[in-house]
Amino acid sequence: MCVICFLIEVQVYPVARLSKGPYPMFKLKALLLEKRSILLINPKFQLVFLGYMPGLALVAIGVFYVANLHFFWKMNQIGVTLQLAPDHAFFTFLNEQKGMMNALFVVTSLVSFVSLILGGTFLSHRVAGPLHRLTQHMNTISENETLTEVKFRKSDFFPELAVSFNRQLRARAADEFSDDSLAS
Repeated sequence: MCVICFLIEVQVYPVARLSKGPYPMFKLKALLLEKRSILLINPKFQLVFLGYMPGLALVAIGVFYVANLHFFWKMNQIGVTLQLAPDHAFFTFLNEQKGMMNALFVVTSLVSFVSLILGGTFLSHRVAGPLHRLTQHMNTISENETLTEVKFRKSDFFPELAVSFNRQLRARAADEFSDDSLAS
C-alpha cells in the first residue's frame, strides 16, 4: 500500500470511548470501525503542503550532516597537524566516534523526517478542514436555501471564518425579516 493511499484512508479510533471499560470483542470491533476520517480533505493543497515537508526535512538534515562532517574533518586536521601516526589512538577514537555519530544521525534523521511528515499532515488538516467545511456549508445553503450557522472543531485554524460567516448569515436573516415585516 502506498503512503499516500494510507494517509487518505486511515482509521481514527474513538479512544475516549475505549477507555470507559472492557468491551466484548464484537463491541470493540464495532467501536473501532465506527468512525472513519479522511486526512486529505483537500488533496491539491495538502499534497503541495506535504511536499514542502520532506524538502524542509532534507535541507535541515543536510545542514546538520555537513556540520558533522566538518567537525570530524577539523578534528582529523588537528591530528595531522600534531603529526600523529595514522594508527594512533586519536585517529582510532575519532573513526569510532564518527561511526557512532553517523549511526545516531541516521536514526535521528529518520525520526525527524517521519515527525515532520506526520506533523505536516496534522497541520494541513487543521487548515484544510475548516475551509472544506465552510465550502460544503455554503454549497448546502445555496442548494437548500436554508440558513444555518457553520461550526468548526475547537482545534481548527481560522475560527474567525465561522464567526464572520455566521454574523453575515444573521445579518441576512435580519434583513429578510425586516423586508417581510415591511411587506406585510
